[in-house]
Amino acid sequence: MKQALRYALFFLAGLFLAGLVLYFYSQTFFNGPGGAEGSLPEVFKPAMPGEALITSISGEVYIIRGDQTLTPLPGDRVEEGDIIKVVDNSFCQVSFAGTASLKIRSNTLVKIQKLLSGAKDADIRTELLTGSMIYKVEELADSENLQILAQERIFRVEGTEFMIQALPGNPAVLSVLDGKVSVLQRDENSNEILIDTLTEGQKTAISPDDHELSITELSTEDSSVFAMESPQELPVLQDGLVFLEISTEPEGAQIYIDGRLNGSTRVKGLFLPEKELTILARKRGYRDKSMRIIPMKLEIRSFRIELTPLGLEETLLEEQSREDQNTVIETMKEKHLQEIADLRRSFTQKLSATETETEKLRRSETFLAQENLSLEEELARSREETRKLKDLIRQIQDLAEDQ
Repeated sequence: MKQALRYALFFLAGLFLAGLVLYFYSQTFFNGPGGAEGSLPEVFKPAMPGEALITSISGEVYIIRGDQTLTPLPGDRVEEGDIIKVVDNSFCQVSFAGTASLKIRSNTLVKIQKLLSGAKDADIRTELLTGSMIYKVEELADSENLQILAQERIFRVEGTEFMIQALPGNPAVLSVLDGKVSVLQRDENSNEILIDTLTEGQKTAISPDDHELSITELSTEDSSVFAMESPQELPVLQDGLVFLEISTEPEGAQIYIDGRLNGSTRVKGLFLPEKELTILARKRGYRDKSMRIIPMKLEIRSFRIELTPLGLEETLLEEQSREDQNTVIETMKEKHLQEIADLRRSFTQKLSATETETEKLRRSETFLAQENLSLEEELARSREETRKLKDLIRQIQDLAEDQ
């Protein structure tokens, strides 16, 4: 009996030790920034001036740092030299503490070239390798600098909200919702030369060989992208932000927060503790589901929104509505492509007209040079005739005096 009791005690002690090991393992590997998939940091560490950190993630987002490929979480810092990779149907938002917010859209690679080095005189430089992104920038002081490099062009910013798209084989597209963005290029001596400046409500397409810009107004489609996807400003310099993870069942549903698209299937982000959020989940074939939450009042930081499938009649109505929407989208897409083609054609015409005028000027210069030469020759002949005439008059006067 005593031996059986001893075995039982050993067994219970073993279970207790195994439980402790599992607990500490889970705390070590599944909590804190950069933890396992689905985990969230326990504590938000406020940013310092000059830091850049990720504030929201949806889908697959990676940081390429040297030879490493990291899977970041909200609150993770971004360093100089990092490349942020956002894959298909994914989003990522980055906050440059106290200066700007950046929304990196699907299928985009962004390199962080330089970060602000102190509490003053911000100097932030990013390179858009491919894809598209939306910047929202606070008003900058004269001594501060924020610029983007894309397709061998420099985009220098004054406090503004704008979007840049740079896809291989296509012109870079700059759309300015508010403020000013100057477009520059470097000459053979690496000097920066201003091409043009876009202001509120303007758009342009730029190829590497373009030295002039053809500027148009933003389209309705451009404005809707800003309305749905602009980055949200977050006070990352202060403490108290709350981590939340929002997912959907089934997967693939789009998640809107306060009317803005934040991604699909799963969103992880930092939120103000007392601000009420309106969350909407939407997926084809399912009923929309919305809810209102106040982050600080939630008992859990990770929750799932379950959607209900549509009935037959609702499905048919949705398909008809979707067909109408697709028609509108295709029309808007064709209009967008036509606008880009018009920009290119307008620039080509301007370039051709400029070359024609230049050739006319060259011909005029040649003609004027020839006329000037003829006039100089006539003047030389006239002077020679005058000289001969003077000599003749002098000879006549000499003869008259002799007589």
